[in-house]
Amino acid sequence: MATINITADADDGDEFVNPPATSGSWASRGNLLYAGYNYGYEFNPGFRFLTFTPAQGDTIDTGTLTLDFYKEIGAGGAGTIHGYDTDDALSWGARLPTQVARTTATAAWPQPGSAAGVTINVQTILQEIVDRGGWVANNDIALFMLTNSATGNQHQVDDYGFGTPAKITFTFTPGAGGGGIEILRRRIEGG
Repeated sequence: MATINITADADDGDEFVNPPATSGSWASRGNLLYAGYNYGYEFNPGFRFLTFTPAQGDTIDTGTLTLDFYKEIGAGGAGTIHGYDTDDALSWGARLPTQVARTTATAAWPQPGSAAGVTINVQTILQEIVDRGGWVANNDIALFMLTNSATGNQHQVDDYGFGTPAKITFTFTPGAGGGGIEILRRRIEGG
């Protein structure tokens, strides 16, 4: 099982949109990021994970996104998790969750009912990205949430530099595309 953590503030943050606008501005906050709807804004967080090891043709057996919640405001579902449908995810900022290509596969972003963290199954999202024609091992991968509610529900999620930032955990089976060589390399290097 492998885990990739957010390792820099530029790799997570949130887009805040002032409806009826359909896109907004990016903020890498350095402490807490926001998800959901509050203060009259929609907040769409994004997470970029560097060096995702599976190769094209590999099978993603399990894949989860784990978030540590600092606080929640309101009740109800917060949104939908998407993957950034690209071969190698560039950093957020010039690219916003509302503007990037999205995977067809999605996952529900649940309201946990407490300030505890949550683990979300994103296996099908990860698989869809790895199946892209231009995907190669060790590219960067990004996940993001789009809010689906205009009511006062919001999560405050630990950002890089504060608490426990987001992480993805996954297992995979090498396919014919060379994933077995990647696993052998990781074993030799102790990864």
